Amino acid sequence: MTVLITLTTAGTDSGPFDLYSDLDGYISAFESGVAKAALEVGYASSLVPDYTNIIRVKSDGEFCTNYVDITVGTTTTTTSTSTTTTTTTAAPTLVEGMRSFVSDVSNACGETLDTPCWILTSTAPIPFSGNRVFDDSMGVNPVLGTGQFYRLKFNAYPNEYSSIIDIDGYIVGASPVCP
Repeated sequence: MTVLITLTTAGTDSGPFDLYSDLDGYISAFESGVAKAALEVGYASSLVPDYTNIIRVKSDGEFCTNYVDITVGTTTTTTSTSTTTTTTTAAPTLVEGMRSFVSDVSNACGETLDTPCWILTSTAPIPFSGNRVFDDSMGVNPVLGTGQFYRLKFNAYPNEYSSIIDIDGYIVGASPVCP
């Protein structure tokens, strides 16, 4: 999954940085040698292992080996005991899914999942209002919804939903689970 990691302030003696995941207990870095300058402008890492909940950003410099743990999907501000203050925002990710091509005015649970889609979300596996649905894996072409219900599913999860998709591809309101 892709996560945007941003350091708003980093001590002069910090960096470069290694990035770790909680999935293996922070043992093996999934990315190493990330420059402080890259993290300060917002570093998008596409190497974050799927299902990571916490990313550890650890300075690997000669004079600073402090780290900060960042919860994926939230905004966290942490001040460590060194000269580093870190603010990180986890970017929503594009999650592969399926949707119905046909919409319905009241409930799309009876429609067929026949069209691939990608959902820009930080709330998988549940579609929430404000998530955006795209026709392409790059997140360039939003689904041109009709403001009606479409059947929607994240491929990696079993539940299917009846979600309203507006003309700009945004999910509007609650998305009830299909029986």
